[in-house]
Amino acid sequence: VIITKKTTAGAFLAVALFWTPRAPAFEPVGETGNLYATGAATAAYNDNLFLSPTNRKSVAVFDLAPGLSLEYGRQESPNQGQLAYSEDFLLFRGNKSLDDNLANVVFWDKYQGAQTKLNFDGSFHELDQAEQGFEGENFLVKRDAYHADAKGEFALGPKTSFGLGGIYDDTEYHNAGFTDWRWYEVPANLYYSVLPKLDLSAGFRYRDNYLSQSSLNSQDYYYNVGARGQFTAKLTGELDVGYNVRSFRHGGNDRGAGADSSLNYAMTGKTSLTLGGTSDYGYDAFGQAYRDTGEIGRASG
Repeated sequence: VIITKKTTAGAFLAVALFWTPRAPAFEPVGETGNLYATGAATAAYNDNLFLSPTNRKSVAVFDLAPGLSLEYGRQESPNQGQLAYSEDFLLFRGNKSLDDNLANVVFWDKYQGAQTKLNFDGSFHELDQAEQGFEGENFLVKRDAYHADAKGEFALGPKTSFGLGGIYDDTEYHNAGFTDWRWYEVPANLYYSVLPKLDLSAGFRYRDNYLSQSSLNSQDYYYNVGARGQFTAKLTGELDVGYNVRSFRHGGNDRGAGADSSLNYAMTGKTSLTLGGTSDYGYDAFGQAYRDTGEIGRASG
């Protein structure tokens, strides 16, 4: 396990102490389920934990993360899933007041039949982040992150299918002065097959944003067209482009181009390049609305 973190005035180095490979913790669960014990540990050194330009604080951080993972469904089975739990124990050498333990729960389930595809997933994460206040005090910003979504795709004919989903996301801060953000989203897409492994799409996405400062609440609308599948022998993935509208509940709106794409290019048998881009709306930890536009590029092998 390697952890990296960008800093504006310092370096962060992490080295894996050990990784415990998955091993059955108990007897098999049911006909296709297995319960595994998981675990990881890292040691890290950060020479500017709170990103201070003048009062740099270096510290060694140890992270122990034992857990359990229940996995069911064989590879060839139409139904597969996982329920996993881990607990991160963070130990800051010389700064015991920052020591913390953070819970993580992840669930996913998928079903793929001849005419229907269903996907469910959810997660709960306790998170913290080192910050420095206006008066120079050092503290951890703690938040709870909840996520759940359900998506289905249903065949309408030999070449046509319809996808519909529901997504819930909630970020709640423990510290005063930060803005909670909860949103609900409903994406809908119509797919038409133009090649055996390539579909064209037309879609609409509705999102409702609720913030702890209610004057910032808004609704987002995204109209898009795109494609998914195998574009060439080596290029696969999904992309869409369209038009974004954000309407604030207390008046005003913002409009602009939107995009969401993730493509994978197989350069060799073992090396691939992932390319992607997005243009969407969001809110920061202080409740300020922003447009999130960015590109990703990553090679792996």
